[in-house]
Amino acid sequence: GGAFAGCTGLTSVVIPNSVTSIGYCAFKGCSGLISVTIPNSVTSIGGWAFKDCTGLTSVIIPNSVTSIGDRTFYGCKGLTSVVIPSCVEKIHEYAFGEIPNLQVDIYNEEGEVLIHPKAFRGDAKINYLGKKKVKEDKMKQTELILKLSYAIADLRDEGKSEESLAVKIALKLLCDN
Repeated sequence: GGAFAGCTGLTSVVIPNSVTSIGYCAFKGCSGLISVTIPNSVTSIGGWAFKDCTGLTSVIIPNSVTSIGDRTFYGCKGLTSVVIPSCVEKIHEYAFGEIPNLQVDIYNEEGEVLIHPKAFRGDAKINYLGKKKVKEDKMKQTELILKLSYAIADLRDEGKSEESLAVKIALKLLCDN
C-alpha cells in the first residue's frame, strides 16, 4: 500500500520540493482529501496515487511532470477540471477514469503526448490546446481516412455517380461512427 493510503481524515497535502515522484497508491482512498499541492520537483505521478480521493476538488499538475500513471485520479468524483501541461509525455490507462463532468485542457506546445485510449474513461470533455496534435488525434485521423477509403471503394464497386457517391460516403461515415 501507499504511505498515506486510506487516511480518510487527511484534508490537505503540500508535497515538499525534495520529492521527485509520487509513488504507487500514495494517497489512494483518502476520501477526505480536498486539495493537494504538487511542487515543480515532481516528474512522475505513480499509478493509483490519488485513486478514489472522492473529496479532491482541484489539483494542479506542475510543468515538471512527464508521466501520469494508470488510475492516478480514477474515481476522484469531486474533480471538475484539470490542466495537463505541455511537458506531460504520457497519460496511462484510466488515469482520469470515472470522473463525471471532468473538463480537461491538454497543452502540447513542446511535443506529442501519448494518451491511452481509456485515459479519460467516462464523460470527460477534452480540449487539445497548442501547436501540435496529440498522437491519439493522429490515430483517429488515420482511422477516418481508412474508413473513407473503404467507403469510396465499396461505393465505386456499386457503380455510383460522383454526386451520389459523396452523399453515400457521408452517410456511411456517420453510421459507422
